[in-house]
Amino acid sequence: MENLTGKYKKEIAEVPIPTSTRKQKRWELLAVGDHGEILSVRWFKTVMILIITALVIAIAVSVYLSFVYRGILAENKILKTKAESSRQQLKTFKEEMDILMTRLVLTESKLEEKISESIEEFPESIEEKPEELHTSPEAVVEDTVGEKIEGVVTENDMDVVVTDFSVYHDSSDNTLHVIFNISNKQPDVKMSGYIFTILKADDNLNNWLIIPSVALSSGRPSVISRGQYFKISRFKPVRFKIRNQIHPEQFKKASVFIFKPDGTLMLEKNMPFETKPFELPPES
Repeated sequence: MENLTGKYKKEIAEVPIPTSTRKQKRWELLAVGDHGEILSVRWFKTVMILIITALVIAIAVSVYLSFVYRGILAENKILKTKAESSRQQLKTFKEEMDILMTRLVLTESKLEEKISESIEEFPESIEEKPEELHTSPEAVVEDTVGEKIEGVVTENDMDVVVTDFSVYHDSSDNTLHVIFNISNKQPDVKMSGYIFTILKADDNLNNWLIIPSVALSSGRPSVISRGQYFKISRFKPVRFKIRNQIHPEQFKKASVFIFKPDGTLMLEKNMPFETKPFELPPES
């Protein structure tokens, strides 16, 4: 029997073995243990790609946040500058207000000094010449509808008098300043009550300026508690300020009403006057 192995051995050896021309790009990480074990880490590449991707994203987010932070920092700097400027302006306004308040206090103080000086000798002159100081208005006056009001209380009848009545107009803000003094003829007895002043252009009640504002009843204030409260032992300067008075020259007559706290009329005094320009005393 023929030995085929030897016959075809040479032929088989001559047949070329096909080989792949493509290179294997697959790779994997091998780890060797302490005892020679070999471990294959097949997902190492994927893990590295994920780590690198996360690192790139983190860097990109950090860069973005740094730009945002710089923008916020610049905006905060601008806001801080504006806030500082506003604080400086507020400080300046406060200083100006303090200066104006100081001037106002000085002005009121000087006005009170002038008023006090003008009535400093007043109680003595009352004892010497009472008839010259107490000019009694008519005991009966007429209201707008022609009715007669009886029982007018004059300075001769009561223990309070009104002196140095003046009206000033401040053209800078169209404000009227009504200034006068009330004096107690009995300095040992304290007196209190409410004061009203009415400036009259004519006999028409609609053209009257009532200070403080209140409805009239028969030509007199109807709500006594709306008046300016006072309490004196000797004398007191009284001041009213009325804003937005464009034509103060129309007022020619005035009436001063003084009531007790219980509403009893203490004094009604009618007098003519002329409006004067209001001027601040010169700064010292």
